Amino acid sequence: MTTPTSRGLYSEQELERICRAALRVLGEMGMRVENRPCLEAMERFGARVDYPRERAIFPREVIERALDMARAQDPTWRRGFRLLDPGYECGGDGACPFYYSERNGDRRRATEADCIEALKIVEASGVTHSGLPTLNGDVGHKYEAIRCLELAIETLDHTVIGGTDLFFPEQVPFVVELGRLYRNDPGWFLPGANCITSPLTIGKTIADLAVAKAPYSTRSYIAPPMPVMGANSPMTPAGTAVVGVAEILGSYVLAKSLNPETRVGALALCALMDMQQGHMVFCAPEVLDADIAICETMERVLGLPCQAYGGYVDAKLPGMRAVREKLFRSLGPALYSGMTGFSGALDQGKVFSPTQMMLDQDLHDFLARYLARPAVNDETLGVDAIVEIGWDRTGYLAHEHTRKHMRETWRSRIYERTPWLSMADESGKEASHLERARQQWQDRLASYRPPSHPEGFLRELRKISASARQALAGIRA
Repeated sequence: MTTPTSRGLYSEQELERICRAALRVLGEMGMRVENRPCLEAMERFGARVDYPRERAIFPREVIERALDMARAQDPTWRRGFRLLDPGYECGGDGACPFYYSERNGDRRRATEADCIEALKIVEASGVTHSGLPTLNGDVGHKYEAIRCLELAIETLDHTVIGGTDLFFPEQVPFVVELGRLYRNDPGWFLPGANCITSPLTIGKTIADLAVAKAPYSTRSYIAPPMPVMGANSPMTPAGTAVVGVAEILGSYVLAKSLNPETRVGALALCALMDMQQGHMVFCAPEVLDADIAICETMERVLGLPCQAYGGYVDAKLPGMRAVREKLFRSLGPALYSGMTGFSGALDQGKVFSPTQMMLDQDLHDFLARYLARPAVNDETLGVDAIVEIGWDRTGYLAHEHTRKHMRETWRSRIYERTPWLSMADESGKEASHLERARQQWQDRLASYRPPSHPEGFLRELRKISASARQALAGIRA
């Protein structure tokens, strides 16, 4: 184990206890992996495997070997506060299956028209990089991912499209072909996240995909533990962190067993079962405590990076509750690492809303300006102006230094800066802000211009998609 040198939310002794507990769980309970080739690979790596029960038990030396291999691939890694990229990124958090229709005021299964509309709004909004905002309910679910990627490549020009969720190993060859065509990279569109089912289960879908992706996924195998406190993990942040850390470590052994060259990473995304209401929530301080416990154990005890994800919120409709929860979810992990989650997604990553995307982009712009490195030079220090003005009561309002820099200040495109006057003045503000956000994305949609892809490129793209449609139609779910 590495010696921690930094300080954080938890003490060194507390993190060591979480780590020892996770290792004990893996050594006694192990991990369930619903795929025989995965179990065979882990057995060759040194795990003890119970095939009838699909269990892999991990001696400590097996975990250590996987961690040593991971550290060797990134020996200079150091945690530092990550400034927010001023280039806005958006898209559903894992491609939202639902679309919030502003025209009808309801949420529905996203159609192909919704998918295209969302992509056009993304492109016209100056987004630098995006995941798929929505899925496409108009085609079969086995072909859905390939069709969505085809539409994204056709629709986007300046915006770079990234990977998407897959659910069938038979999808992998077609996604590999699309990656080669789009970026000359077979792994470009393959999903890095390999979601774990708590407690300590790599389900059949993820395990089958892990085997299919292994030859191409040397870029990254991300292990995102998503335990729900009180439902499939202990009700305490520390106990949930034990489950999360154990799930990451078991996943690292699987990744290195399948392909030793695969780079590994982790992403903490815990939730809480609200025992009064009977539903799962992501926006709770205990959830953030569990996320940070997982991250700090991985980084300060084991010496490997782990991000806390701020994307999922519980609000189901666009508006100030969603903005509040996104701010909590992003700033909570940001106290430890970096800010994420401004993606237009609602309802725990299930619904994409263009209006919420405008609200999120406004919030992102504010925080990106705040986190941009401020200039400190002779001009910005303004010493000459300070001395020249002195104690003159006319002050800085009419001074040349003020006139020169006043237009540099950030202004919201949605919210006013007018002072609060009365309850009557404020009562209608939420509706006016939402209407301004709606108008903003509608204006951008109207300004969208399609890219000019070469005909040969489009023919090859459509050929891959058509082959996928035909081949996947016969695959049973």
